[in-house]
Amino acid sequence: MGLRKSVGLGILGLVILLGAAGAWAADSWPPASGRRLGQGLVQVPVVLGLPEASARAELSRAGLRGRVHQEPGACQDPAAAGLVHRQHPEPGQGLPPNSWVDISVCPALAPGRRVEVPNLHGLEEAQARAALKAAGLRMQITRREKCERADHLGRVVCQSPPAGEQAGRGQRVKVRVCRGR
Repeated sequence: MGLRKSVGLGILGLVILLGAAGAWAADSWPPASGRRLGQGLVQVPVVLGLPEASARAELSRAGLRGRVHQEPGACQDPAAAGLVHRQHPEPGQGLPPNSWVDISVCPALAPGRRVEVPNLHGLEEAQARAALKAAGLRMQITRREKCERADHLGRVVCQSPPAGEQAGRGQRVKVRVCRGR
């Protein structure tokens, strides 16, 4: 009778030991990638500012899924077209694997929101700024160059994009202005 009791307790001990080892193995497999949080949660990565395809890939690598929303009128900067400008839940939060993360992408500008870039060559800086403002564009002075001629002082000598091209409303036009000799 004592032998049966000893064997039974030995088997019970072995089952408990194997159960504990299994629980430990489940917590440590697959190896932690730095994205795993607590009991089966994964960390939401930062996808703000990424192109839509890159954001989806990043979410997939983290074990999550991306649900894309386009928000017309939400983005004023034409350079942001196709980029993620909002995500929910916020980066760093923990979610169960295979959960959805909502990402909002800036849509491409509609053709009606494009304007012709005016010719700024030879205009004074203030005149160029006013012409761009009237067209719905912004000015960015990239460099002030030395002038070859005195009559170019304070005037636009180069612009990008060039006159006549189409640009999105609110887009910056880069100009170079003559600063003196």
